[in-house]
Amino acid sequence: MKIGVQLYTVRDDMHKSPVDTLNALGKMGYRYVETAGFAGKSAKEFSGWLQDAGLKASGMHVGIEACEKELNQILDDAAVLDCPYIIVPWIPEAVYKDGWDLAGQRLEKIGEKVAVAGREFAYHNHSFEFVDVKGKSGFEILFSAACPDCLVAQIDLWWAYCGMKDPAGLVKKFGERTKLVHLKDGKSCSEDVHAAAGDGVMPWDAVLDACRKAKVDYGIVELDTSPCKPLDSVDKSLRFFRSKGFRD
Repeated sequence: MKIGVQLYTVRDDMHKSPVDTLNALGKMGYRYVETAGFAGKSAKEFSGWLQDAGLKASGMHVGIEACEKELNQILDDAAVLDCPYIIVPWIPEAVYKDGWDLAGQRLEKIGEKVAVAGREFAYHNHSFEFVDVKGKSGFEILFSAACPDCLVAQIDLWWAYCGMKDPAGLVKKFGERTKLVHLKDGKSCSEDVHAAAGDGVMPWDAVLDACRKAKVDYGIVELDTSPCKPLDSVDKSLRFFRSKGFRD
């Protein structure tokens, strides 16, 4: 599993100085980033910044409506960045209120086109997907409605922990369909602030063992809200995963 960082974590730093922020991540030892936009620049210019910092794009977070309306441009941008994954990071209730199966079919249609372009299409969960629907979670229904070749999982481990308490079990269940995970930690699901990896309650040994067995491609460090300077949190998180034996 290759370790990267979601740039949403350092969004304030990216807003102030994207070049300095990317360079700082590269100097820490990161080699992969997951994008949340291109800091107001074109994919070509952003790609140049990444190259200068010794970074590559592992994935792009893009909303479902943009994927439906602007997919050709998104795929062009992914080609410029040589980015393997396009990931829907969240869906509003309007998308799944009439059934998680319909949401899965909607994602599948996008995924079919992404596959033709030689990329992979993923969905990233929060905790609301794990509400029980007649004996199954919305997450299970969504993925059973979309074919494995069209939609893979980016399991956000913290939100899975908060939603169903067994993130390692979820990774095991989805196996090699779990192509990506978000490496997130926290001290309580009732708190909005997350924690650097190893500073919270995430059962990392079990989770990381499951990730190894599932052959997860990328593990992406993310904190929605950091308890200290975000760059310090992602640095500490990277050192934690290096101590667990993960190398590029």
